[in-house]
Amino acid sequence: MLNGIADIDWAHLDIDWIAFCRGEESYEHIPGDLHEVGSSDAKVAGDARRDLLAEIQVWSGYVTPVAEFVMPFLVELARTSGVHGRVDLLRALGDLCDPRRAHGPGQPRAHAVIAAHSERLLPLLSDQDPKIRSYAAYAVARSGPHTGGAIAARWKVETDSEVRAALLSGLVLIDPACAERMAASGEAAGVRLAGSLAAACAGLGLPPSDIAHVSEAFVASDGDWRAWPGYLPTLTEVLDELDLGTARTLADTIRPAAGAALRRSLAAALADRFSRSRSAPSSLIDVVRDLLGDADPAVRKSAVDAAKSAGEAALHAAGELAAVAADTRDRHTAEAALELLVRLDHPLYREPLLTAWSVGHYPGVWGEPFLPRFDPSVLAGARERLGGPAPGPSSSLFVGCLIGTRDRDHSTPQLLKLLAFWGADAAAAVPEILLTLPRLPFDAVNALAAIGPAAAEAVPALTEIADGGEVKAGHALLRITGDPGPLVAAAAQVLPTKPRFVNFDLHLAAEAGPAARPLVPLVLPWLSEDSDVLPRDQVAVARLLWNATGDPDLVLPTLRRTVSIDFVRKDEVGLLLAELPPVPDLLPSLWQTIRSGGDGLIGAARAAWRWGESPDELAATLVPLFAAQIYGDPGILDLIAEMGAASAVPGLTELADRDERQVTWTGRGLSWEDDSLRHRIRETVTTLISGTR
Repeated sequence: MLNGIADIDWAHLDIDWIAFCRGEESYEHIPGDLHEVGSSDAKVAGDARRDLLAEIQVWSGYVTPVAEFVMPFLVELARTSGVHGRVDLLRALGDLCDPRRAHGPGQPRAHAVIAAHSERLLPLLSDQDPKIRSYAAYAVARSGPHTGGAIAARWKVETDSEVRAALLSGLVLIDPACAERMAASGEAAGVRLAGSLAAACAGLGLPPSDIAHVSEAFVASDGDWRAWPGYLPTLTEVLDELDLGTARTLADTIRPAAGAALRRSLAAALADRFSRSRSAPSSLIDVVRDLLGDADPAVRKSAVDAAKSAGEAALHAAGELAAVAADTRDRHTAEAALELLVRLDHPLYREPLLTAWSVGHYPGVWGEPFLPRFDPSVLAGARERLGGPAPGPSSSLFVGCLIGTRDRDHSTPQLLKLLAFWGADAAAAVPEILLTLPRLPFDAVNALAAIGPAAAEAVPALTEIADGGEVKAGHALLRITGDPGPLVAAAAQVLPTKPRFVNFDLHLAAEAGPAARPLVPLVLPWLSEDSDVLPRDQVAVARLLWNATGDPDLVLPTLRRTVSIDFVRKDEVGLLLAELPPVPDLLPSLWQTIRSGGDGLIGAARAAWRWGESPDELAATLVPLFAAQIYGDPGILDLIAEMGAASAVPGLTELADRDERQVTWTGRGLSWEDDSLRHRIRETVTTLISGTR
């Protein structure tokens, strides 16, 4: 067994950066691991198998380049009777062939090797163990369409229902339009579900006559059946593939007969589709509304999660969310529902919020950037809340982890952020904000600065803090009084000490403009090439010097050095260059940054435009980069609109009109971010079109 393993120079195979970050120095241990996977000792084999699979597929499915060299031996081990964990090996082989579950430069090469050796796995379709047959069907089908004949032949004689379901899933993968839909009532529930998935994936939909027995199959399996091991539940896959009308009918048919577990699965399946499709929430939100009124608290929790995934369409469930928010028997679910009402800026959030405050509960529901508009009744409640005794820990564990305030008060910082968002409208709360100043200085000062001149009552307290060298307080005084003196004086005290957050202080001090000239002698030496100041902090110094002096000769040498340095905030470099007179020899570096699509893209594009580059040429590069982003940076849209690049209209219109969500990664609510981005895209298109009339 494992013939040919010694023919590979394992010690000198290339180590990619992922493996290097994991501490890998060489792959010379791989042969030993492979031999141990074939050990007769189950523990030795299990440990080696776990380590080997982690070696070739790591970090959310990333496939390392060494995988292609391991695959022939993995196939041999998987097909050898007596080897422990053959099911795990077969599953790994199937996973490595699936781009949805595996990615990275090693994935297509590993897939190609598995496909080349897949014929050796075909005998496993007839193995005595039905579990081996099931997982073999998965691996063989995933390896490529050339295995379709063998899978079809086995389908004709297979009797085990779980194996038949796996075989049918394989046939569908290879030939989505195959005649083997198999939704017949004589088949087991799992096979009928595989038939429904076949119809959906083939684009055939579900005829009305099929919906009832497909629903029965889901109910019989309680939603726990999966087409292939490790995959999303078939309910999720089918609802994701069906047209919205059929999906709604199927969901409405399943829900009344479903047990609690299946109702939770239904909510999760809806959430999954909402996160992928922009049109799905408005079509399916009524199913979520029904689930929000479910008698089972776990189902209600799943329904709130689904409503959150619906984004702005959750507005149609505001009444049901308000009922959940008012039910304090499950505080965490109630708080999650309340947070959605706040995100929606729906008036129904006020009563449960103010009621919670009145009984001493302070839910953490203020999530940037989804903050509600100014409301006098909430401001009054906030003033009472801030003026009372400091509350205990927030009930939100997530908020508690993020905000480590000294007294474990996690709701007050959020409330101060809300007041800052309201700005001058929150001026009546200045006395209460001042009460929080000793224990939450950062958040309180931020709020006072945002309120601006209407916070004049805070000037004495802020002056005392600024006199102690607190730059943030001096900056707040600039916002409130217009006087840069306290800001410059505070910066003059603290900058010579090079504090830990000097970058932050430098940016604040730069807002003093020409009044910051007294700081120039303090920070100018920081720009020397032998300075121990970090490049990113040197860029902040350059910004301060430019704002203070307007002298490009003071800052250009630093910007030349940092324009191509990694680990520098390149957008800051580009934005500063955009304010300087054109420097033609830097244009190639700017275009390199733009085309890379990474950090500094917007600043570099702005500088290139200000220096005379064509808006349409820049837009031709920016729009595809924007479309490829998994988060969608609205700063690109702002720049395109400012440039008046009307040539971007067709591409942006296509992005706004498509059903597939553009935002596929965010920590603040995928559907919400995507809905917001879609509005921004359409606003940009409107601006560009109006500018051409």
